[in-house]
Amino acid sequence: QGGNYGNALYAASYNGHEAIVKLLLDRGVEVNARGGDCLNALYTASYNRHKAIVQLLDRGAELNAQEGLYGKALQVASYNGHDAVAQLLLDRGAELDVQGGYYGNALQTASHNGHDAVVRLLLDRGAEVNEQGGYYGNALQTASHNGQRAIVQLLLDRSADANSQEGDYSDMLQVVSHEGYEAIVRLLLDRGTEVNAQGGDYGHALQAVSYSRSEAITQLVLDQGAEINSRGGRYSNALQAASCRSREAIVRLLLNRGAEVNTQEGHYGNAVEAAYNSRNRTPIQLLLDKDAWRKQWNGIRKLCMHQEKGALLS
Repeated sequence: QGGNYGNALYAASYNGHEAIVKLLLDRGVEVNARGGDCLNALYTASYNRHKAIVQLLDRGAELNAQEGLYGKALQVASYNGHDAVAQLLLDRGAELDVQGGYYGNALQTASHNGHDAVVRLLLDRGAEVNEQGGYYGNALQTASHNGQRAIVQLLLDRSADANSQEGDYSDMLQVVSHEGYEAIVRLLLDRGTEVNAQGGDYGHALQAVSYSRSEAITQLVLDQGAEINSRGGRYSNALQAASCRSREAIVRLLLNRGAEVNTQEGHYGNAVEAAYNSRNRTPIQLLLDKDAWRKQWNGIRKLCMHQEKGALLS
C-alpha cells in the first residue's frame, strides 16, 4: 500500500494493463482492496473503460460498492458515456436505480453529460425516469439545467414529469429560462410545463428570465400566458428583476405588455430603486416616463436628492 495508486491492482486497472491484472489476481491479490483516493479497482476500470473489468467481475469484485464522487461503477461508466461498460455491468447485476454519489443514480449521471446511448440503454433496461435524488432532483432536471436538449426530449418521450419540483433546482422552467436555453424552454412548454409555477430563488420563470438577458424567452413565456405582475422570489416581480440588471429591452417589453410600475415590495422596494442599483440611466428613464416618479418618492430621493425629474437624467 502507498503511492498515488495505493496498490498494484488499482494501478494496473487504472492504466488498463489487463495481463498484469490477471497476474495479480492469480497470485491472490484482494480484488476489492482500496487503492488511490480510497476507490477500488472495478470503479477505476469502469471510469477508464478498460477490459480489466471482466476479470475483476469474474474474481468477485463488489459490483454495487459505493465509491467516490459518482457513487458506483455503473454511475461512473454512465458519467463518461461508456455504454458498453454500462451494459456489461447491468448484465452482471448492477443495481439500476440505486442512489449514490453527487448526481444520484446512473440515469441522472448520464443525463448530466448528455450521453444519449447510455440514457437509452438505462431506460430500455427499466430505469425509473422520475426517480428522485442527487444534486438536481431527477434526470429531467439534471438534463434541463445543463442544457441537454436531446436528453430532455428523450426523457419527456419516456414519460418524465415536466412539472416535477424536487432538488436544489426545483423549477425546471425557471432554471432553463434563467440560463437562456430557449429550445428547452419551448420544449418544456410544448409538453405542458406550467408557465406560472411558483418556487425557487426567482419565484417564477418570467422573473428568472427577466433577471438574465433573453428578450426572446421573455417574449415566449409571456406569449404562453406568464402573469406579468406575478409576485414572489427575491425581486418580487419581473420588472424589478429586469430593472436591477439594466435589461433595457426587457424593461421596455414588460412595460409595453402592462407591467405594474409602482409595486412596492421585494429586495429593492420598487422598480426605480432597482434600476438605480444598475447605475444605468436608460431603465430609469423608461420607468420615469411611465410616471413611476409620481408615486415612488423614496426611490426618487435616493436617485436625485430631491431634484426635479429632468435633473436626474441631465
